[in-house]
Amino acid sequence: MIRFLYDTGVRIGEARGAMWSDLDWASSRILIRRQREENGDLSQPKTQAGVRWIPLSPELISALKAHRLATPGDFLFPIDERNFRSRVWHPSLSRAGLRRIRIHDARHTYASHLIAAGVDAVRVAKRLGHSDPGITYKVYAHAFARSESSDEALVLAEFRRRERAGCDSVANALSGRRAATQVIEKMVARVGIEPTTRGFSIRCSTN
Repeated sequence: MIRFLYDTGVRIGEARGAMWSDLDWASSRILIRRQREENGDLSQPKTQAGVRWIPLSPELISALKAHRLATPGDFLFPIDERNFRSRVWHPSLSRAGLRRIRIHDARHTYASHLIAAGVDAVRVAKRLGHSDPGITYKVYAHAFARSESSDEALVLAEFRRRERAGCDSVANALSGRRAATQVIEKMVARVGIEPTTRGFSIRCSTN
């Protein structure tokens, strides 16, 4: 349950309302479409955006498969919220030497990690079930500010490194004319490189 909360960013009520039939094992994702109140009643998300697919990591999928064998019934987590908070959540934080935080803070952690990884506000909003990305940006403005302050030059360099796979040097066209125009056409199609300087071509390795 703790792993599920931190790896999906769902609300506690949404986690308690998730059923095994909502889980698509083949595509490693789960459909969030209901929540369970503290009294056990099921309800629909407040907005259409609340109904959403969330991708699951291989580690979480593996944990859920083991959890399925030990959990009969329709629900992934047939637990009482108050009991979970008092008997599992807070004791786990204490044993780990962490400060006392809310269950809902797992959702904030998930969102902050997505932003730190470079995921934009629109996609973060979609994962969290926010109807307006503006809400997401407002709530996590501090996280976006930290993300945007990272070294953009390094990000750009890494992107270009991946895009030019196989192209290891720029050489004078007089030293090698083989397939120069074809190489340049491929580069233009992939990354929109500016028109080449006259007298130069791009040399690419064949492996």
